[in-house]
Amino acid sequence: MTRYLKGIVSLLLACAMSFYAYADEPAGNKPSPFIGAQVGTADRAAMIEAYKAERWEDVVRTGEVLTALPNTDGSVWAMLGVGYFSLGIYDKALHAFQQEALASGSNDQNLRNIAFSSIRLGVANGCELGHQALERIPDDAMLHNETGKLCLKQKQDALGIPHLQKAIELDPQKAIYITDLTQHYFRKKDNASAEVWTAKGIRNGHTISPLYINVTLACFRQEKHEDAIRWADEGFEKTHDPLLLYHKANALIALGKIGEAKAALEQSLEKGLMFSRYTLARVKMYDGCSDERYRSCGTAAPDACCDAEREALRLFGEAEGDQVENENYEQYAAYYGLALILSGKFEQAEPLIRAVANEKKNFNQALFSAALAVAAWQSEPRDDAMARRYYDEAVQTDARFGRLEDMAIGLLVPPRAIQTLRAIADSQKVNVAAAKKSSACGCALRKPSAPTLPVLLAFFLAAWVALRVRRKV
Repeated sequence: MTRYLKGIVSLLLACAMSFYAYADEPAGNKPSPFIGAQVGTADRAAMIEAYKAERWEDVVRTGEVLTALPNTDGSVWAMLGVGYFSLGIYDKALHAFQQEALASGSNDQNLRNIAFSSIRLGVANGCELGHQALERIPDDAMLHNETGKLCLKQKQDALGIPHLQKAIELDPQKAIYITDLTQHYFRKKDNASAEVWTAKGIRNGHTISPLYINVTLACFRQEKHEDAIRWADEGFEKTHDPLLLYHKANALIALGKIGEAKAALEQSLEKGLMFSRYTLARVKMYDGCSDERYRSCGTAAPDACCDAEREALRLFGEAEGDQVENENYEQYAAYYGLALILSGKFEQAEPLIRAVANEKKNFNQALFSAALAVAAWQSEPRDDAMARRYYDEAVQTDARFGRLEDMAIGLLVPPRAIQTLRAIADSQKVNVAAAKKSSACGCALRKPSAPTLPVLLAFFLAAWVALRVRRKV
């Protein structure tokens, strides 16, 4: 992901470096007739020479002297505006171009420069100024693109989007124009449009990884997983960017092709994409031991799945540094916590769960409850009641935990955890049936509300410590 962001930043910088203003070529090298042959060290000929050599500091220094005099020539204001603009002093550039229009009259180039300076300043009417300038100079791809971006920023999508599209039409070889438009579509969650325009850019000859990453993501978010894999394969063949392998793996996971996903993630890790460690850890844990095979892990002849789970735990641990700065840390803590609990390492799981357990109703919080249900179930002696309470908490937080047989493969909840949760759910059905049978009045039993996760966590931790102490006595 970091490499992807760096690619976008590079494109933005390239665009910024090519964003410029023009002044009409000054006529002749004679001193300004308004000020004589020379004013100190500042004269028009020196300014022209500095302008042609792109010595912008000298242009500004000389221009500031010349424009302090009355009746300044319009070309001097134009050169001064370009100097300011090139140095990033956009307010003064705008003023200079406006003075040029007053001195010499407006022309297409002057209108363009005023529009560009206004856009850079983000003035309230910048979108309209750019639009007006483009009515006079409709074939300026750069001005279309910059106007479009400002219009979108100012919430004028109806004006902005056509300008961005026109920039691509006029100059299909500028990849930055494509990404500027598609990033807008991504922000609006319009993945179909993002796919269309990015694919168009690739077919126009752009073979850079950011475009392949964008089109792969656009397809993935539309659940067009086969198309995502196809784009990722084509992109990796042409760019060798391992981030494409990572996104391909996510599409494979969604299709339930866990073995192929694992191979793609391992390849991306071999090529230096450390960001793959977390997803690879989840895949290895998912592809780990069943209850029956896990029993061999403490014997002299352990199943191969035991090594796979140990490798998963190692990858989880190494990935924490990546995830701390990631918005999905809660998800990371949920999966890593469950993996540790399945491996009998509750003491390591507890800090992860405690740090991010809260009252949110999302899948991650449900997975925390499910993990604690597994821990209660596998404790010695087993705490059936606590396991059922935690399982109820998981179901109430996310209903998918009430349909374990339909749990999507793409969620990568380890099958061993599903087996344990199913056993907990089955034990609950048996107990409820027995309770109903023993009820003399036949009244419906009121189900007590399950405590919230943080409260249960604190209670269960105390019980766990007590059990650990009792076993050691």
